Amino acid sequence: GVRSSDYFLGARKSGALSAHGPDSCSVTQLSCDKIRFMIADPELPFGSGLTALVVDDEPVIRQLLQVVLGDLGFNVETIADLRTARERVSVLDFDLVLVDKNLPDGSGLELCQTLRAASVDCKLVVMSGYANLSSAVEAFKLSVSDYFVKPIDLEDLRARLAKVVEVLHLSRRNKKLI
Repeated sequence: GVRSSDYFLGARKSGALSAHGPDSCSVTQLSCDKIRFMIADPELPFGSGLTALVVDDEPVIRQLLQVVLGDLGFNVETIADLRTARERVSVLDFDLVLVDKNLPDGSGLELCQTLRAASVDCKLVVMSGYANLSSAVEAFKLSVSDYFVKPIDLEDLRARLAKVVEVLHLSRRNKKLI
């Protein structure tokens, strides 16, 4: 099977992840610096001024996404379960929500459905280590902006999130014109 330490190919290839057992890894300050170097961009980060919520039950995924999104300019909050995520989105507005499809207490698609039903103005991105065509179709029916299959390559993640943020900005500008 795929270990959590294999979920971010770019970080794994660069040595940014350090394994501490067969199914675990941690992010050290040195590895965070390597990740930052991998995604460095001389321009203003495209996530500046935006908020992101990461919902994943694996600590290494939450920690890596917090580093990556933070370096892209986002203010990031991480959560490990669906119940807590529902509570947070009921009291806070997020611009971007990245959610794992398979959480211990339910499907991340349930959170997507809740946000869409409430007409929340945010972009949704679903991640899954056990993806198949039917789950991707189900996610896109809920108007998710993107669907990542783990393992995720950091450069691909950055490029795809840049497009998601561009669409977010364009849709908000269009709403102001109406």
